[in-house]
Amino acid sequence: MKKLRSRLAYAPPAIVLALLCAMYFLYFVDRVSMSTAAPLIRADLKITNTQLGLAFSAFAIPYAFFQLVGGWIGDRLGPRLTLAICCAIVGISTILTSAVTGIASLFLLRLALGFGEGAGFPTATRAMASWTPKSNWGFAQGLVHSFARIGNAVTPPLMAGLLVFSTWRSSL
Repeated sequence: MKKLRSRLAYAPPAIVLALLCAMYFLYFVDRVSMSTAAPLIRADLKITNTQLGLAFSAFAIPYAFFQLVGGWIGDRLGPRLTLAICCAIVGISTILTSAVTGIASLFLLRLALGFGEGAGFPTATRAMASWTPKSNWGFAQGLVHSFARIGNAVTPPLMAGLLVFSTWRSSL
């Protein structure tokens, strides 16, 4: 049984790295898309710039906190389970953001997004260290960080194009 489990637990480093690149890319697309749609969100929810800024900043505190706590959780539960939970939190909070009705629900979903993304990054580093040969750690880290910056770069024009044809709710 243990031998079967160890075979099932094996994933080629290239696949793990590709999945982490996709995660980094999507996490940054998720962050930047909200900023691009901010004027439309503010108008639709009838909130002030201050309230919108408060909702956007709600992401930062759990994000910073879960960089520490999430890394510890990732060490305890392992990167597969922790990353699965993180991605589920990010996905669910992103989907539910399109259904917000006001500042309170937007604030709560931004908090949830911070929890999910905050724990994801240190756990992704743990996954890279576990699945990538030590001689390639620098390359792997550089590659996933490049995908994060590509996500930052391509999101505003993509969102602008989507917003021409749809609402902010359907573009997230």
